[in-house]
Amino acid sequence: MAPRPTKPNPKPKPKPVLDAQGKPIAKGDDEIASRFGQFYQIMESDPALKKWFEGFAKRYKDLRGQISQETFNLELNQQPWYIENSGTWIADAKEKLEDATGYAQRLEGDVAYLRDVAAGYGVALDDSVLTQLATSKRQFNWNESQVFDELEKLMPEGVDRYIGAAGTAQDSLSTWARNNGLSLSENSVKDYVRKISRRDLTLDDVKADLRKTYMAGAYPAWSDRINAGQDISDIAAPYKSRMAKLLEIDESQIDFNDNMLSQGLQGVGADGKAGIVPLYEFDKMIRKDPRWDRTENALKTYTDAGSSILKMFGLR
Repeated sequence: MAPRPTKPNPKPKPKPVLDAQGKPIAKGDDEIASRFGQFYQIMESDPALKKWFEGFAKRYKDLRGQISQETFNLELNQQPWYIENSGTWIADAKEKLEDATGYAQRLEGDVAYLRDVAAGYGVALDDSVLTQLATSKRQFNWNESQVFDELEKLMPEGVDRYIGAAGTAQDSLSTWARNNGLSLSENSVKDYVRKISRRDLTLDDVKADLRKTYMAGAYPAWSDRINAGQDISDIAAPYKSRMAKLLEIDESQIDFNDNMLSQGLQGVGADGKAGIVPLYEFDKMIRKDPRWDRTENALKTYTDAGSSILKMFGLR
């Protein structure tokens, strides 16, 4: 009896080639990506380089792979991207060759730094991704802003609450805006936080911009002091204090939506121009507020006035 033929073991499916973001590369480009994989990832960062590479890939497939590595290198050397970046790329390769141990330690330091930065955004990245980012940072001599640009591409969609340094900046800016009567949307706050994290702006830069853009225009009588760096919350403090005392309410209950506070801070003179309302004038305005009539302060004032009238007529 003839032995039953055995089925050959199926060939294992090749693992998909991934791009810089860890996504599978389109079918049909696998051979090109595996042969020129390092450049396949890099070219996504430069539109002109990507356009050249796509043209090269089409020629490579049309000629069924009959293009040498030397031809690829020659064409690559002529690209603006390569001319701009080859210096740092070669210097990085030279450093790695001459001091492999020290290079590995410095690269690990970059990985640790990127891990902390990503954690500040609430993003946990694999060491393989961080190592690739750290390598690119060294090869292309990325500055901090460019590093953050790359990290942002890896951030999950819909992150509303940052952690770490970014979370601290988010909380500080939101609290400051609320205390100064500024209604910033969540998206606006997040956009500012990203700029702060990239070192494009500091928190003080953001505050100065918001003072000039919103506060100075809303409170023209105080524009000089606001543009000089004073917050409207500080300017409003004595006005809030007078309101709290005369209306017998907690100062924390008074915000910039209160019509009485707005009248005090956005005064208009007889000439129709913005003017500062003196506190003694503001006291008079408060006593015309319906809320004042219900206070012990008002009752005492009315009682004292009545007693004075009675005394005038000799009735008391």
